[in-house]
Amino acid sequence: MKVREATLNDLDSMVQLAEQRRLSYEPHQPVYWRHAEGAPAHQKSWFERLLEDDHVIALVGDAADRPSGMIIGRVMPVPPVYDPGGPTCMVDDFTVTEPALWPTLGQALLDALRERLRVHPDIVQIVVVAGHHDAAKKQLLESEGLSIASEWWTTPL
Repeated sequence: MKVREATLNDLDSMVQLAEQRRLSYEPHQPVYWRHAEGAPAHQKSWFERLLEDDHVIALVGDAADRPSGMIIGRVMPVPPVYDPGGPTCMVDDFTVTEPALWPTLGQALLDALRERLRVHPDIVQIVVVAGHHDAAKKQLLESEGLSIASEWWTTPL
């Protein structure tokens, strides 16, 4: 397994990984994770902007010579009410192709992100999004010392 910086050549694979995650999440929360018309094109455009952003760390993990995971961290200020003492690295897109890869490739991606963040001592925390049902991902996060900060609850109006 190899972790490397994501490039524009990875966009199609990254969109495919994001779509695979969305499909696996949709049955657990069909309103929030439902398929949107034109989503892959919008996702590709969004990822392209992220790859060009100096405040973003985007990594791809290769297993069996193909992209099998990714992590995208965006460094941002947090609302003053939280005041953790500095900027946060927000990780929304963090996925692997199958749950069995979380302890290996998922771990490698998270380690690589942390390593890149160490050169920025002003960044004080990482926040990672995970679906409530995503047991393998949550197990990795918990084993790495992350804890649940909040849960989002939703209902249609």
